[in-house]
Amino acid sequence: MQPKHFRSLFLLLFLNLLIKPFWILGIDRNVQLSVGEANYGLYASLFSFSLLLQIILDPGLHTHTNKMLAQNPSLLSKYISSFIPLKLILCAVYIIISLIFGLILGYHGFSIYLLFLLLFNQVLASIILYFRANLAGLHLFRIDSIVSVLDRTLMIIFCSFLLWGGVLHQSLKIEWFIYAQTFAYFITAIFALVLVFKHSAYFKPRINILFLRVILRESYPYALLGILMTIYTRIDVIMIERMLPKGALEAGTYYKAYRLLDAFNMVAFLFATILLPVFSGMIKRKEPLQHTVSTTYSLLMIPSFLLALTSFYYRNEIMHLLYHNSSDHYLGMVFGCLMFTQLAISTVYIYGTLLTANGNIRFLNISSGAGVLVNVILNFVLIRQYGALGAVFATLGTQIIVSGVQMYKAHQLFGMHVPLNVALRTLGFLILALFSFQFGSHYLAQWWLSVLLLCIINITFALILKLIKPGFFLELLKLNNK
Repeated sequence: MQPKHFRSLFLLLFLNLLIKPFWILGIDRNVQLSVGEANYGLYASLFSFSLLLQIILDPGLHTHTNKMLAQNPSLLSKYISSFIPLKLILCAVYIIISLIFGLILGYHGFSIYLLFLLLFNQVLASIILYFRANLAGLHLFRIDSIVSVLDRTLMIIFCSFLLWGGVLHQSLKIEWFIYAQTFAYFITAIFALVLVFKHSAYFKPRINILFLRVILRESYPYALLGILMTIYTRIDVIMIERMLPKGALEAGTYYKAYRLLDAFNMVAFLFATILLPVFSGMIKRKEPLQHTVSTTYSLLMIPSFLLALTSFYYRNEIMHLLYHNSSDHYLGMVFGCLMFTQLAISTVYIYGTLLTANGNIRFLNISSGAGVLVNVILNFVLIRQYGALGAVFATLGTQIIVSGVQMYKAHQLFGMHVPLNVALRTLGFLILALFSFQFGSHYLAQWWLSVLLLCIINITFALILKLIKPGFFLELLKLNNK
């Protein structure tokens, strides 16, 4: 990867890390407080449902467009002439099929209206992603970076007016929140369309079925992987809302915790973005992967473990900080247990990325398909008995199984193993971290000061044990330039 591409990549990641946490912790959190837990729970369920059939919206168009335009930018006019009409047809099919399934699941009246709005928003978001694929294929990475955060930036502006602008004479309604998203997506889609058409010589709409067949053959396994991962990470909130008598309320409780997990996952996503070209290059050059994989794993997993311990031992304090009137220990337990999922998700980001770079898509689809099956069964059993907390256990169990299988497969394929000295040092760190949080959470007065002190102590200990190597991130950048 060329230095200019890396600068664009880091601009993309920087903008997203700047905007999206504020969206999740600032805007989204306050919307939850304003509309009420039950209303937000219904929204969370419908939003998750709107993600399940996204494979119809993009059966591989975005990946194919990006790849082909990167190789031959002169194809832009031909591609948008063929793909935009096809994209619009897929969008219509997606909305119709999703609404049919929504009616089958029992959504009706106001719920089906909200579902239609959210489906329309997903259509706009998918159109934006398609235009972004064109911009990235043309190597307009900086423009793509700006477009990537424009919708969220506009949402923040619109929602800030609704929440704090004094324009409302009543409490915020959930549909207004969705309308704000619609306007933001629509403006961004028009902006992205203008940018793409600016670089196109012509636009002659036509439908090319042959194109679609080629794309499906090349990209469908990757699209299928994405939808399977979406199902086993999103279906839990839908099942909570549909299965329980007070399902919307329980779904709202669950989603309060899940949104925080989403926020912290952006760091793991950064690693995956950088690691894919690193692993691809190393595999192509037949270089040993043991050191890079193990060091990267430690670099990601140690902060994830400290995050999980912090979330568990200080769960009630964190929930009270975010939701000021919340003294609900049940919400704290849901949040504290759910954050341990971060460990398994981080493992998938490392080993799943390695298997993707090696072309083991069939195995990844099989393991993800098994994850869907396990998740649905566990949710069906546990939600009835434990509510939202049951969904947490189902999610945690599913992620552990999927990540464990992928880790085992990667170690088997590449002949990797964990040296005894590394295993002992890692075990020592885990024990110290666990005992330090157990002690600190009971005997240190100020909880936020306690968290800061415990994290400093444990990170220092990880550095002493050489589990974290500060300069390794620069090594990854050098590997990308090979």
